[in-house]
Order: sequence, then structure tokens, then C-alpha cells
Amino acid sequence: MRKAVILLSLMVLLAGCTQNQQQTGGDEMTCLDYCESQISSKCDDFAWQISGEYPDCVCDYTCGGELFTETDTFSILTASYDKGNVSFSLMNSGPDLALATISIKVTDSYGTLRGTDNDFSRLTIATGKTAVLKSDGWNLPSGVYSLTVTINGLTQTTSFNVQEAGVVNVPTPFSISSIECKSPDQVTLTIRNIGENQIADNVPITLTLSSIYGTVIGTKATVTTVVGAVEAGASETFTVKGGFGTMQAGTMYSVKLLIGVSSQITTCTAI
Repeated sequence: MRKAVILLSLMVLLAGCTQNQQQTGGDEMTCLDYCESQISSKCDDFAWQISGEYPDCVCDYTCGGELFTETDTFSILTASYDKGNVSFSLMNSGPDLALATISIKVTDSYGTLRGTDNDFSRLTIATGKTAVLKSDGWNLPSGVYSLTVTINGLTQTTSFNVQEAGVVNVPTPFSISSIECKSPDQVTLTIRNIGENQIADNVPITLTLSSIYGTVIGTKATVTTVVGAVEAGASETFTVKGGFGTMQAGTMYSVKLLIGVSSQITTCTAI
């Protein structure tokens, strides 16, 4: 009888510890937290269809009653502005997008909405294929802008520069030779000018940090304060610190560098 009482007491004690662990485990990552951080997908009737347990989460969702999987994704390859037109190109990296519903919005560097456009033909974009779209009727003064593209409820964001009136958007082709990311907020890059002309020290430069799933974490514009002129065929190493979000050590990120109207995307794992 005594052994039974002791055993019962131990069971009650263990149950109390387990309950306490469950109550204090509220700060642990859940699949909902994970999916919200990886896929910024919002439409009027958006609903998650999440399955699995963290870290093996499946982030499916519905928009308009239609099911989309976490592999239904796209990327924005380029974005530019010229003579009142905002042009951008997309690549579909998921399954075929049939009769895709597309909308865009443009915000300035202060986060102010400058306009929207949902007057696009419903397109079909096959897997691995690209599409180039143009939106007219814009009046954007010089500065750095964010372009948000939404396709079937899935959202991606990039940035583009509008240069001063009279300045031609001359391509400034370059490559990223190396990159090092240090948590929480430092990125060191080496770029090489692969064009025929000098990249001037006053060309607008923007760095955008994203998750590897394409969710934008932050953007820092006008990085020209740390980059000098780069002659044709020459290389330049510079460090950008702060102003584009924070990184966690051991996590892989996507880094997009926009110089003038040319851009390159690479990845790094923060140390």
C-alpha cells in the first residue's frame, strides 16, 4: 500500500511538471509561427491549411477557395521605372500558374503608398518560365521605391531606383564575387564591374535581405556612402551594417544588390 501511495505521488508530481512545461513552452516556435514568417501571403479570404509539426511544417493555404501549396511561388527578377512606366519581370518557380490574378503596389522609402494597379490580364505562367509586365500612368520623383507583386494571394517584394530627371538609367552590369553575413546586421560584399563603363560613386545602390523563401526582411537604400567608383573590370569590397533587418547565426538568407538598374541575387549563411 505504501509503494502504491509513493507511485501515485510520483505520477502526480510528473504530471505537474509536464503541465508546467506545456504552459511555459508558449514561446517555442509553432508551425503557424514558422509559416507566417516564411510566406507573406494575404488575400481577402486567406486561410492557412497547415499540417505537420515544427520543424517539419507544410505551409499550404487557400485563396478564393483555391488551394495553394508552399511550392507555389515566384520571384521578381527585375524592376525598373522609365517615362511613367513601371516594368518588372517574374519567374515562376512553382507549379504552372493558370490564369493568374496579378496586382502590384508601389511604396516610397518612407513607406507611403504611391499607387496600386490590378488591371493585368489573367496570365498563365508555366513552371520555370518568365513573364514581363508593364504598368503605365505612374509619376514617381527620384528616389528608392518598393514594388510588391501579388499573384493568387502570394506576395513578393523588391526595390527599384528612380534617378533624377534627365539622368538616363544606364545599365551597370556587375557580379558578386563573394559575400559574408555576420549576425545580427552586417553584410560584406565584393563586387566586380563586368561592364564597359565606370560604375560612378553616385549611382544609387540598394541592399535587400530576404529569407530563402523570398520573404523580405528589410531594405537599405543609398548604400553609396560606403562604395566608391568602380572602373570597368575592377572590383570593390564594402560592408553594409544595420538598416536592413537582423539575421540569426546559422540561418541562410538571400541578399539582393541593386546598383542603378542592374541587380544580382546571392545567398549567405550568417555566422
